[in-house]
Amino acid sequence: MSGQKPRGIISAQRRNGLRPPPFLSVLAILALVLSACSSAAATASPVAPSPAASSPAASSPIASQAAPSAAATAPAASSVPAPALTDQQIAALGPVTLTIWDDEVTGTSGPVVQAAITGFQQKYPNVTINRTAMSFQDILAKVKLGLSGPNPPDVFESNMGNSLLGPLVKAGLVTDLTPFSQAYGWDTRFSAAYLQGNSFSPEGKWGTGDLYGLGLTVDFVGVYYNKAKLQKLGIPVPVTLSDFTAALDKAKQAGEVPLMIGALSRNPASHLSYIWWNALVPKSALLDWSYQANSPNICSDGWVQGAATVQKLAESGYFVPGWAGTNWGDTVQQFIKGQGVFYPTGTWFGGDIGKGLGANAGFFIPVGSEGAIATGFPSGPWSVSKGSKHPDLGAAFLNYMTDPSVAALLIQNGGVPAMNNDLTAPDPNSVMADELKVAKAVADNAGLIPYPDNATPTLINVMAAATIELYSGQKTPQQWCQAIQDEAAKFTP
Repeated sequence: MSGQKPRGIISAQRRNGLRPPPFLSVLAILALVLSACSSAAATASPVAPSPAASSPAASSPIASQAAPSAAATAPAASSVPAPALTDQQIAALGPVTLTIWDDEVTGTSGPVVQAAITGFQQKYPNVTINRTAMSFQDILAKVKLGLSGPNPPDVFESNMGNSLLGPLVKAGLVTDLTPFSQAYGWDTRFSAAYLQGNSFSPEGKWGTGDLYGLGLTVDFVGVYYNKAKLQKLGIPVPVTLSDFTAALDKAKQAGEVPLMIGALSRNPASHLSYIWWNALVPKSALLDWSYQANSPNICSDGWVQGAATVQKLAESGYFVPGWAGTNWGDTVQQFIKGQGVFYPTGTWFGGDIGKGLGANAGFFIPVGSEGAIATGFPSGPWSVSKGSKHPDLGAAFLNYMTDPSVAALLIQNGGVPAMNNDLTAPDPNSVMADELKVAKAVADNAGLIPYPDNATPTLINVMAAATIELYSGQKTPQQWCQAIQDEAAKFTP
């Protein structure tokens, strides 16, 4: 890969000890999953969550589908649209091995992936899954070479957009999942925006064409806040961007640190800017930039206005003191210990913040004139290699692993499911409940915007450096945007 992975850097950092998964509870769920999987159905059934995991959403249609009976779900083999495999067809394959490469070594999805692997093998004893879980940096270094070799993995996890999956598609190394999407109904399982984010043309043009990957969880950037401090300051939870600006002013006047920002990790410095851009820039223009479509121009009014606003906040002392030399992992720990009022960052920190602040942790996104819009992306993506000898079986596993009934497992582990679902958090007053509410509003509005620094393979470094220079006053908003525009112009998909 010619560039670095924007969210891969983030993912690698958040997987380094963040949101530790409750392994014992997942294994307990898995025991129930395996017993539920013992009843045969004609199509590959999902990993079913335990009653304890799904009880908060007992009335949810997804929860009611978690462990369907064979009689209710077993269509005749001829009614299953090709290339979806029936149970009988999988059994008829005889002894078969699927190889999987992923980087879910820790974090919210790791135990869920393992539960899916174990459950799939239990349901189909003739299938053996050999999983290689490695670091994100190893995925970056090995996946293209592995896919090009004589023994490629059948199923693999990579990274979004032009940072990795696009070049792999362009090189002809990834199986087109569109027929499987139609057969399994993934177009109703995932929002159109999520599927668009893993779609490419044959030439590798992002955001159009056929489907090449699926996500398990979705991460997006919003604003965490300390409920106790807002109550003490008499500040209502902001709804609009003007509400948020007024809240920051009031916090500053009260002697509090309004914003926890750490720029030493470079690209997280842009997270605050996303909040303004999503409210000021038309959604179509945000999408055009991320997908580099329709000659996008980041030097247009909304982008520059947002850049100017966050620069003023930095210059006026709204950031935590020493922000330029502070790692973002340190800022989250400072926030958990009570420093600062607001922390703009991604949901990958939700588990830590929820655990640290408990009932005082909250989350929101300011809503602009076009409704709920957030910068983020489903995790993964998970794909099937072009060189797989069993692409249909690989797709069957992806279908199994991403069934909506898995959402309860993800929520229990602190992840926001990428699948469409109506599940709620066990505690309606928790930060997870806030995250799920925002996720649903964004999905209903088709408002998920891929990370703007992921628009080209090399943009992350330039955008991170330019944003830090913007905040520190070394670049004007116009110089900031021009540096980014010039870098993006070098890229041709």
